[in-house]
Amino acid sequence: RQGADGVVELPHTEINPAHGGQGLGTALVRHALEDIRAGGQHVKPSCPFVAAYMNRHPATADLRAS
Repeated sequence: RQGADGVVELPHTEINPAHGGQGLGTALVRHALEDIRAGGQHVKPSCPFVAAYMNRHPATADLRAS
């Protein structure tokens, strides 16, 4: 969800449990963040999985909305 302020909220990430452990959630988040960066936007990582991904990847720190 994108707000008027250019901040995209990522509230939830879900992968079919049958495909768990295959890196699909990581790929989903990585590509979402790449799209957000390309659009010159910032992200509010409401989803714990997205927040954890961003904490593990310091190169995404500039995307976090303040």
